[in-house]
Amino acid sequence: MMRNGAMVLSNLGKKHTAAHAAAGFSAEEWELLTKVEPWTAEERRGVRSVLAEAVNVTMAIAGLPAEPLPGQYVAAVISTLIHPVNRHVAAIRAPETYDAVAASGLVGSSEIVPMTPQQMVGLVMAYSGGARAPDIRPTWTDLYGDETERADGKE
Repeated sequence: MMRNGAMVLSNLGKKHTAAHAAAGFSAEEWELLTKVEPWTAEERRGVRSVLAEAVNVTMAIAGLPAEPLPGQYVAAVISTLIHPVNRHVAAIRAPETYDAVAASGLVGSSEIVPMTPQQMVGLVMAYSGGARAPDIRPTWTDLYGDETERADGKE
């Protein structure tokens, strides 16, 4: 469940399209999330807000209500959307926890214990290495391998 919304976004492809715009991403924001080269210092400063938006969008896609999220959800989103070369930086730049209640404007209190950057990095690395949470659908590569082309031409 943690990666489902992120997988939907990831499956839209690397090129910015109307579907990405409808989800709320500008071309620059999507390029930043999916960039295959290491982020520059300027890009690293802006990644936190773009990542928060990505988490927000993936929650809506997954049909999750506005509620405080544990860092595990953010780690799953990072390991699905962010290229491996930038995952460590994303994990450090990510909010320690992402509070969807605060983001939605709903009134409520949160009991979630903040996650340290070291814990976030560990979770991102674990999810990137194949650790899976329950109810996670396999990726195209898991099913068919790297060398099989997709019929729809998506990357």
